[in-house]
Amino acid sequence: MSVAQFIYLLVMVKMMLEKNLHNVLKVFIASPGDVKEERRILKEEIEDINKIVREINWHIDLYGWEDTLP
Repeated sequence: MSVAQFIYLLVMVKMMLEKNLHNVLKVFIASPGDVKEERRILKEEIEDINKIVREINWHIDLYGWEDTLP
């Protein structure tokens, strides 16, 4: 295998690995307690968005104060 072929192989492997990477956007919701319904709606919308962006290896993780440790 020549040096050029080896470099080509490395580039192809890198491209294949990058294509399979899963990108995650972490979003923290900071809101008062009296907007429970709006938070529920936001979570449903994010679930719908995740169904769409899954095809391009993206995912949105939604966090709120209830997901944190005291």
